[in-house]
Amino acid sequence: MIKNLLFLSICLVIMSCSTPAKTEEIKNEGVSPSSSSVSGVFAPHLKLGEGKFKIISKGTYLRLTVPIEVIKRYETNQKWEQKAAEDEYDINQVMLFNYDLTLTLLDSNNSPFTDAGSFDHSTTSEVANALLRGSGQLYVEFYKSYSEKDSLRQQSDFEMLANNAVKFTVNSSLDFDDSMPGQSPSSDNNLQTESNSIAQTSAASSSSCQQWLKDYDSWVTNYISFMRKYKKNPADASMLSDYSRLTSEMSKWSKGNSGCNDAASIARITQIANRMNTALASL
Repeated sequence: MIKNLLFLSICLVIMSCSTPAKTEEIKNEGVSPSSSSVSGVFAPHLKLGEGKFKIISKGTYLRLTVPIEVIKRYETNQKWEQKAAEDEYDINQVMLFNYDLTLTLLDSNNSPFTDAGSFDHSTTSEVANALLRGSGQLYVEFYKSYSEKDSLRQQSDFEMLANNAVKFTVNSSLDFDDSMPGQSPSSDNNLQTESNSIAQTSAASSSSCQQWLKDYDSWVTNYISFMRKYKKNPADASMLSDYSRLTSEMSKWSKGNSGCNDAASIARITQIANRMNTALASL
């Protein structure tokens, strides 16, 4: 019961958990990747498939499904082992809970759309496992979710994207610094890290927004830890105080996001929420 209450409440932060609306499935003529490469931390490891891929509007989602190939194994290190031990994960779970893929739709001038064109990865263990294995041909689903009351906005976004989106890019990220203590990443990774840092700083320039994101990420981490303890021993009365604290803090996330309204910040909020939902699904 505790799990269900917390899960339903956190949905207020980023997405609706309502029953999908009964909308007819509509498809556009298709969009193509702007290049075969995936940008970000997994750039050397992932390759996009070729061809045109359709935007689908169905229920309370806009969705694209894109083929992605793993071309190189992602090497873990001692810091991964330390994080796995601290969080009571195995290496696969570290990858699963911390990596993310985002898709951005582009117009004919290669310009990204507003938030309407930002799609998130529907996280699956197959991608995480394939990255650690070093091989795999996968069909990866990217989605943008709406509540039932936003059905008109969903339809408007779909029509705009279906008529104007022609290309897309895919970016990858890892939610913790996996470089070894005392070592520097490769020069390519340094450039990518610097680029990502500049983009993130630009997207969330407000200090209140940055603090909100940090606090939300910390709350989700504590929430996941609580749920693991609850799963192991639901009869432990000592957890009632933790439950009370978590639920009292929850109101902060449902009241607003301190001005984190740009596309990059919204994507970050979604990434954190996805991490929590994935952890819940594994319990």
